[in-house]
Amino acid sequence: MKGLIITLVSIMAFTFSTSLNAQMAKSSKLVAIEKTNDSASEEVAILQDFKANKTQRRVIKKIKKFVTPKMFAKGVRTTALEGKTVTVQLSLDANGAITNMQIVKGFEDSLDAKVMNFIKEYDSKNPLANSKLDRPAIIQVEVPLVGRTQYMN
Repeated sequence: MKGLIITLVSIMAFTFSTSLNAQMAKSSKLVAIEKTNDSASEEVAILQDFKANKTQRRVIKKIKKFVTPKMFAKGVRTTALEGKTVTVQLSLDANGAITNMQIVKGFEDSLDAKVMNFIKEYDSKNPLANSKLDRPAIIQVEVPLVGRTQYMN
Protein backbone atom coordinates (compact mmCIF):
# COMPACT_ATOMS: atom_id res chain seq x y z
CA MET A 1 0.00 0.00 0.00
CA LYS A 2 2.81 2.35 0.92
CA GLY A 3 4.57 1.65 -2.38
CA LEU A 4 1.37 2.32 -4.33
CA ILE A 5 0.92 5.74 -2.70
CA ILE A 6 4.55 6.68 -3.39
CA THR A 7 4.16 5.62 -7.03
CA LEU A 8 0.98 7.68 -7.47
CA VAL A 9 2.55 10.74 -5.86
CA SER A 10 5.63 10.38 -8.10
CA ILE A 11 3.48 10.15 -11.23
CA MET A 12 1.44 13.21 -10.23
CA ALA A 13 4.60 15.20 -9.46
CA PHE A 14 6.13 14.23 -12.80
CA THR A 15 2.94 15.17 -14.68
CA PHE A 16 2.75 18.53 -12.91
CA SER A 17 6.42 19.38 -13.56
CA THR A 18 6.25 18.50 -17.27
CA SER A 19 3.10 20.58 -17.72
CA LEU A 20 4.93 23.56 -16.22
CA ASN A 21 7.90 23.10 -18.53
CA ALA A 22 5.69 22.70 -21.59
CA GLN A 23 3.98 26.10 -21.28
CA MET A 24 4.48 28.39 -24.25
CA ALA A 25 6.75 31.39 -23.94
CA LYS A 26 5.13 34.79 -24.12
CA SER A 27 5.86 36.93 -27.16
CA SER A 28 7.65 39.54 -25.02
CA LYS A 29 10.24 36.94 -24.06
CA LEU A 30 10.79 36.12 -27.74
CA VAL A 31 11.28 39.80 -28.55
CA ALA A 32 13.79 40.08 -25.70
CA ILE A 33 15.71 37.11 -27.10
CA GLU A 34 15.79 38.71 -30.56
CA LYS A 35 17.10 41.96 -29.08
CA THR A 36 19.81 40.05 -27.26
CA ASN A 37 20.88 38.37 -30.49
CA ASP A 38 21.02 41.73 -32.28
CA SER A 39 23.13 43.34 -29.57
CA ALA A 40 25.62 40.46 -29.68
CA SER A 41 26.59 41.45 -33.22
CA GLU A 42 27.55 44.95 -32.00
CA GLU A 43 30.13 43.68 -29.52
CA VAL A 44 33.74 44.72 -29.94
CA ALA A 45 36.41 42.05 -30.17
CA ILE A 46 37.89 41.20 -26.78
CA LEU A 47 41.53 42.17 -26.41
CA GLN A 48 43.68 39.17 -25.55
CA ASP A 49 46.85 40.79 -24.19
CA PHE A 50 45.72 44.11 -22.75
CA LYS A 51 48.52 46.27 -21.35
CA ALA A 52 47.38 49.49 -19.70
CA ASN A 53 49.43 52.66 -19.94
CA LYS A 54 49.95 55.00 -16.99
CA THR A 55 46.74 57.05 -17.38
CA GLN A 56 44.67 53.91 -17.99
CA ARG A 57 46.09 52.30 -14.83
CA ARG A 58 45.12 55.39 -12.86
CA VAL A 59 41.52 55.24 -14.13
CA ILE A 60 41.34 51.47 -13.55
CA LYS A 61 42.53 51.93 -9.96
CA LYS A 62 39.81 54.54 -9.33
CA ILE A 63 37.12 52.27 -10.76
CA LYS A 64 38.29 49.38 -8.55
CA LYS A 65 38.27 51.60 -5.46
CA PHE A 66 34.68 52.60 -6.24
CA VAL A 67 33.25 49.20 -7.19
CA THR A 68 34.86 46.67 -4.83
CA PRO A 69 33.67 48.12 -1.49
CA LYS A 70 30.09 48.36 -2.81
CA MET A 71 29.80 44.73 -3.89
CA PHE A 72 28.68 43.38 -0.52
CA ALA A 73 27.20 44.93 2.60
CA LYS A 74 29.38 45.13 5.68
CA GLY A 75 29.17 42.07 7.88
CA VAL A 76 28.44 39.66 5.02
CA ARG A 77 30.76 36.67 4.97
CA THR A 78 32.70 36.67 1.73
CA THR A 79 35.63 34.36 2.47
CA ALA A 80 34.65 32.06 -0.41
CA LEU A 81 35.02 34.96 -2.87
CA GLU A 82 38.49 36.09 -1.80
CA GLY A 83 40.78 36.25 -4.80
CA LYS A 84 37.89 36.01 -7.29
CA THR A 85 37.68 38.71 -9.95
CA VAL A 86 35.47 39.86 -12.81
CA THR A 87 37.16 41.34 -15.89
CA VAL A 88 35.16 43.90 -17.85
CA GLN A 89 36.12 45.50 -21.17
CA LEU A 90 34.99 49.09 -21.74
CA SER A 91 34.95 50.84 -25.10
CA LEU A 92 35.01 54.64 -25.04
CA ASP A 93 34.02 56.75 -28.03
CA ALA A 94 35.59 60.04 -29.13
CA ASN A 95 33.47 61.94 -26.57
CA GLY A 96 34.57 59.67 -23.70
CA ALA A 97 31.19 57.97 -23.28
CA ILE A 98 31.02 54.21 -22.74
CA THR A 99 29.77 52.69 -25.98
CA ASN A 100 30.25 49.04 -25.16
CA MET A 101 30.76 47.13 -21.93
CA GLN A 102 31.20 43.37 -21.90
CA ILE A 103 32.42 40.68 -19.54
CA VAL A 104 35.75 39.19 -20.53
CA LYS A 105 36.05 36.82 -17.59
CA GLY A 106 33.09 36.51 -15.27
CA PHE A 107 32.37 34.71 -12.05
CA GLU A 108 28.59 34.46 -11.74
CA ASP A 109 25.92 36.20 -13.83
CA SER A 110 24.38 38.11 -10.94
CA LEU A 111 27.77 39.35 -9.68
CA ASP A 112 28.87 40.21 -13.23
CA ALA A 113 25.75 42.32 -13.70
CA LYS A 114 26.33 43.98 -10.33
CA VAL A 115 29.89 44.92 -11.33
CA MET A 116 28.68 46.39 -14.63
CA ASN A 117 25.99 48.42 -12.86
CA PHE A 118 28.54 49.82 -10.39
CA ILE A 119 30.85 50.78 -13.27
CA LYS A 120 27.94 52.63 -14.92
CA GLU A 121 27.25 54.33 -11.58
CA TYR A 122 30.92 55.31 -11.33
CA ASP A 123 30.74 56.79 -14.83
CA SER A 124 27.66 58.82 -13.92
CA LYS A 125 29.37 60.26 -10.81
CA ASN A 126 32.89 60.62 -12.24
CA PRO A 127 32.53 60.66 -16.04
CA LEU A 128 35.28 58.89 -17.91
CA ALA A 129 35.01 61.74 -20.42
CA ASN A 130 36.70 63.96 -17.81
CA SER A 131 39.63 61.57 -17.39
CA LYS A 132 42.78 62.02 -19.45
CA LEU A 133 42.27 58.78 -21.39
CA ASP A 134 43.06 58.76 -25.08
CA ARG A 135 39.86 58.55 -27.09
CA PRO A 136 38.54 56.38 -28.59
CA ALA A 137 39.95 53.74 -26.27
CA ILE A 138 39.37 50.23 -25.06
CA ILE A 139 40.34 49.32 -21.50
CA GLN A 140 39.94 46.21 -19.41
CA VAL A 141 39.20 46.46 -15.71
CA GLU A 142 39.83 43.47 -13.46
CA VAL A 143 37.61 44.07 -10.45
CA PRO A 144 38.16 41.99 -7.30
CA LEU A 145 34.85 40.89 -5.81
CA VAL A 146 36.13 41.21 -2.26
CA GLY A 147 38.64 43.73 -0.97
CA ARG A 148 41.56 42.79 1.21
CA THR A 149 40.53 41.39 4.53
CA GLN A 150 42.32 42.59 7.63
CA TYR A 151 42.56 40.31 10.59
CA MET A 152 42.59 41.76 14.07
CA ASN A 153 44.05 39.85 17.03
